[in-house]
Order: sequence, then structure tokens, then C-alpha cells
Amino acid sequence: MAIQITRGAAQKPQKVVIYGVEGIGKTTLAAQFPNPLFVDTEGGTEGYDVARTQAPQSWTALKGLLRDVAAERPCGTLVLDTADWAERLLCAELCAQHKWDSMETLGFGKCWQFALEEFGRMLDLLTDVRDAGMNVVVTAHAMVSKFEQPDEAASYDRWTMKMYKKDAALLKEWADALLFVNYKTIVEMVGEGFMAKGKARGAKRTIFCTHQATWDAKNRWGLPDEVPLGYEAIAPHVPSLGPDPRMPAPAPQARPMPQPQAKPAPQAQGDAPWTIGAKKGLPAFWAPACELMERDGVSLAEVLNFAVLQGHFTPDTPPEAYPPDYIAGLIVPQWETVKAKVAEYRGGEDIPF
Repeated sequence: MAIQITRGAAQKPQKVVIYGVEGIGKTTLAAQFPNPLFVDTEGGTEGYDVARTQAPQSWTALKGLLRDVAAERPCGTLVLDTADWAERLLCAELCAQHKWDSMETLGFGKCWQFALEEFGRMLDLLTDVRDAGMNVVVTAHAMVSKFEQPDEAASYDRWTMKMYKKDAALLKEWADALLFVNYKTIVEMVGEGFMAKGKARGAKRTIFCTHQATWDAKNRWGLPDEVPLGYEAIAPHVPSLGPDPRMPAPAPQARPMPQPQAKPAPQAQGDAPWTIGAKKGLPAFWAPACELMERDGVSLAEVLNFAVLQGHFTPDTPPEAYPPDYIAGLIVPQWETVKAKVAEYRGGEDIPF
């Protein structure tokens, strides 16, 4: 096989991580990237005029959403807001699936090793989004934590992402640019001698672009150590992506005259697809499963049929009586298996409901 050698900087969509204290403007900064689409895991975009997907109710739904974005390419930049709240979905699903009381149940960090593997799979999906031709921005909250440097005798405080430390380390490695956003505060000494006190002046919002002892940051764009908070310094290094070049532009078509629509005939109860409006009669723990059912066109009756044919419940068990652990610990994390079984059952078996 012949070796192919290229030279020069390759122009690719960027993978950017923005982390900082709450309320400083991470979401506002991410919204300035080209044609952004937000996957809002914490509800932080409700006050912004931005495009957003449905809020994922489970880790499985989040991964499915990322696959759909990579396949459909609906935007120029995908924004995951935020990574630490996405990690909460992951922890909740792992605890339900394995019947753990918390992520410390197994001891010695073994539960977090499961989380690290799953978090890496999500980053692979985000890379697929980038490879499909979209920028990817991930935001995260910051917190102060103790750091023990191997060649120093004492520990000191530094800013870190508000996540499990190995998940945060993997996210930092994955990123092309890691930007720390914080207030730049100047402390001045007021008074003299024993009466001198430190007084903070100024609170300028700043993007820190390079590594310092008290925070992690990096970039491959040649940015200075710090720049004012805003998109201006970042813009020259982020490609402004338009429509998918793989798809031909649609030919102009004449607008058809509106035609009177026949009123659809009412469907028999139980045959209609499972929709958001039909969820209201179910307990809240069904919400993550309902999201997956609606996305993939699976009805509630088909899910109940799966549970019966697997021998988990009897046909007369109402969905309200299903245990929350069954939905969160089996149906949601094993959704691809459930969906495959439903497809088999559609081949001709009667649904006993």
C-alpha cells in the first residue's frame, strides 16, 4: 500500500470545550458560533433565541440524538450544554441499570470506570458529528478543587471542570481548544502595616486560552494567554459551515395551490402512535422511555407486548404498575434490543392489549 503524504494545516471543523463559573456567559459565547444547534441538558437556553433539540431524558436518548445529528447534519455547530449535566444522565442510567444506590456503591472507583467507558463512547459520537462537517462545542461548569503536584510539598487550589476527574481529563484531551472563562479580578492592598487589607477591584469577563498553574486551557490557534470574553478572537479559527456540500441544492419549484384536506378517520384506541400528548396519563418515570418511543415510532402497546412476551409481566398489568427500575434499568438502557424485538413482533404476532 502506497504511503500518502500531505503537508500544511488541514481545515476542519473544530472541537471546542468552554468551561467556567455559572452565569458568566458560556451559553452566550457558544450561541455565537456558526449556525448553532443546542442539545440542552440543563435548561440553560430557555432565555435565549437559539435553535435547540428536545431535551434528552436519558443517556441512551442523548446518544441517539447525537447519532441523528451526525446522520442528518441539521446545523453548522452542535452545542452540548452542559457536559456535567450530561454526566448526571449517565450516572442515573448506570445506577438504574446495575441497581446501585450511588456511584460509590462498588468502592475503589469501580462504578466510575463504567462511567468513563460510556463517556468515551459519547465523545466518539461527538467526533462523528465533527467528521460529518459540523463544529462541536461542549460547555461545562467550573469549581475549585485541591491539586497535589508530584514535585511540590504542598497542595493548592485550582479551577477544574465540575465532573468526575477522569471524564474531565478525557474531555480535555478530546478538544482542539479548551477555553476557561472567568472574571479577571485585581486585588489591591488598602491601608498600611497591620491595618492593610486586600480589596478586589474590577470583574472583567475574560477567556483564558493557555495553561496556568490555577487552571487548564489550551488552543491550537495561537491565541494569547487571555482575550476579552467574546467571539471576535475565536471567529477567524472556526470555519463558518453552511449547508451540507454532499447534498445537491434543491431545484426551485412552483408553489402548489392549497387543496382541501380530508379529515382523517379516527383510529381505534391503542393503535395510534405514542405521542407527547398521550403521555399525560403515565407516571413521570415513563418520560425517558416515552421520548425513545416517540423518536422511533414505537407504540406503548408494543412496549407492553415486549414485556409480556419476555415473561416480565402479565397482559393485565397496567403500565402505571410497572416498577420505575424496570423502565430506567432495562427499557431505556436496552432500548436498541427492545426496538429490535418489537420489529420482530410486528411480523404477525398479535398484541394482547
